Amino acid sequence: MSCCRIYHPASGAVAEGKEQRDFPQNRKAAFKRLVEKPEFKKWHRIQCAKALGTYIDAEKWADEQMDLKN
Repeated sequence: MSCCRIYHPASGAVAEGKEQRDFPQNRKAAFKRLVEKPEFKKWHRIQCAKALGTYIDAEKWADEQMDLKN
């Protein structure tokens, strides 16, 4: 009853907290684990880059480089 599983749909990251007997403590532990997951970190970096305007779409960049003008 006190176990907590958190799923972040945008990144696909999943984390659990189940070592404590208290649900709020397990939820806190699950959130801490979630932000340490590689999937979540990658998603977060991409979102930050998009917000800052520094995100580079690799496929678009490759197409631009392969253009005959270059």
